[in-house]
Amino acid sequence: MTNKKDNEAVLDIKRSPRLGEIYWCKMPETIYRKEFGYGGKEYRPVMIFSKKNKLYGTALVIPLSTAEQTRPEMAVKMKSPLDGQDTWAVCSHIMTFSTYRFSPDKEKGICRVPNDVFQEIRKKVFTNLPDER
Repeated sequence: MTNKKDNEAVLDIKRSPRLGEIYWCKMPETIYRKEFGYGGKEYRPVMIFSKKNKLYGTALVIPLSTAEQTRPEMAVKMKSPLDGQDTWAVCSHIMTFSTYRFSPDKEKGICRVPNDVFQEIRKKVFTNLPDER
C-alpha cells in the first residue's frame, strides 16, 4: 500500500523483504485486470522470491491465489500462512515490484512460507525455465 504524504510515497514496511515472506502487494491495474480477471483485487498476497533485497528497491515475487489453478505443473498448492485457506503459488507469474507496493498483513504481520513449501515452489519455478541454448 503506497500512501501519499505531501506528494511523496511512504513505505509501509520497516525492513527489507526477505526470501519466502508474504506481503500484500498493490498491483498495477493493468496487471490485476489482465492477469487475474476483472474480478481481480487490487491488493494481492505475494511471496518474496529474491534474496538480498533492499528496503528502498525492488523484489521478485510470486503471486498467491485462492483460485484453483488449471495447470498444476505451474503452481504449488499450500495452506495460506495468512488465513489457512487452500492457496496456490502461481509459479508462471513471476513479477518484480517496488517495495513501496508492499504491506504486511494487518492482523498477522509478516508471514513466511514454510521451508518445505518454499523448496517445492523453487523447484517448480526452475523446472519450468528454459534450458540453456
